[in-house]
Amino acid sequence: GYSAGGDGVYQLAPRMADRFAAEHRPGSLGILLDQDGTITETSTSNIAIVTQGTIQTPPSEKVLSGVTQLMTEILAEEMGKKLERNQILFGKMPQS
Repeated sequence: GYSAGGDGVYQLAPRMADRFAAEHRPGSLGILLDQDGTITETSTSNIAIVTQGTIQTPPSEKVLSGVTQLMTEILAEEMGKKLERNQILFGKMPQS
């Protein structure tokens, strides 16, 4: 997760990831990974992946909580979709 304080690594890493992603695909945001190589979020948003009708998001303790995360939970429940909080390995992400 992030540190809201003055830890420069947590402030610099998202900007570096975004810059790298935009060099390869303009307008793209970098995906942030935890130390174990699992996906956490982007610099500006949470990540949710839908595979075989199930919505997968990283575990709550790995990301900043926010409106997007809450709305994903609410909409999944309203739509009758299964929501799982699992570690998502970067190499297992669907290509788009």
